[in-house]
Amino acid sequence: MCRPVLDAAERGVIEIVVSAIALVEVLARNRTSGIDDQRVRDFLDNDYILLVNVDKHLGDFARRLMLAGHSGLKPPDVIHLATACIANVDEFHTFDDRLLALDGVIDRLDGTRLVIKKPAVPAPPAPLLDEIERGGGRR
Repeated sequence: MCRPVLDAAERGVIEIVVSAIALVEVLARNRTSGIDDQRVRDFLDNDYILLVNVDKHLGDFARRLMLAGHSGLKPPDVIHLATACIANVDEFHTFDDRLLALDGVIDRLDGTRLVIKKPAVPAPPAPLLDEIERGGGRR
């Protein structure tokens, strides 16, 4: 379902901003599934993906979001939100209803509200994402 976003990124129309914790999250969900770690790392190493480090500034921003009382959010969710806010992304894409409920509620670093929505056009999953969902990996 993320294929339109990936296609736009591959064409250079957009840049995808991702928190560095994605390196762990992708594998943590699928530890025993045989996903090829190097393929995940190679995918996240594309020129159109900006991998944002979690540093003190981002951690403080995430902590303030947690303290703001947004209920039901887990630390990784808040780190992803803080990453989007600090990077002043145009849109934050997710399928998580708890995060979608925060559309227009959280301020980005530039003072404007963070737009949170589902990716726009349903499409078949990208090959790597499809592989992750199946729990397999090509060897």
